Amino acid sequence: MTRATPSVQKGLAAPLDAGHSRGAVLRAAMHRFATLPYSDVTIRDVAADAGVSAPLVMKHFGSKEQLFLAAADLAGQFDELLDAPDTELAHHMVLQVLSIQAWPQAINPFLATLFIGRAPDAPPAVRERLQVAFVDQLARRLSGGDAELRAELVCAQLMGLSAMLRSVRSPALTSAGTTTILGLYVPAVEQILGRR
Repeated sequence: MTRATPSVQKGLAAPLDAGHSRGAVLRAAMHRFATLPYSDVTIRDVAADAGVSAPLVMKHFGSKEQLFLAAADLAGQFDELLDAPDTELAHHMVLQVLSIQAWPQAINPFLATLFIGRAPDAPPAVRERLQVAFVDQLARRLSGGDAELRAELVCAQLMGLSAMLRSVRSPALTSAGTTTILGLYVPAVEQILGRR
């Protein structure tokens, strides 16, 4: 049974060209796939959220699975999380997670991967992309034989922070200021990175 949901991308202007259409569709699809089970997402709903027709979605992506894979390609967001010198990396990553939280319509790549990847009918490529786009890249920047383990632990820390902020909406955490959270959380990430 498919659950009816309100449009999740209200306020998107009707796209004027193919580039804007594709971007609007990807944003709408990413939001749907990140908030609903894979089987509950329809091309028609994604199209409505993006302000385009279902045939246009099919023209750009060909199938629901191809749309899913394009929407789940969060590599660019993970690249942005890792875009800092090693000496500032922990601070940068935590600040990026907090910044994503500050914009309610932003898609958190950790939560999107977690939610999309847990769908029983989700292609395994989603979980693999987290590994390749974030964990493997971070591990290459770390030294020592346990670099991959430490990279996975940092991923878990950031995923946990993301979940507490966006999904659980923990009162103490959501009311704490950015400076307070950074002061407490960054040293823990630095410890795992081996920077303390």
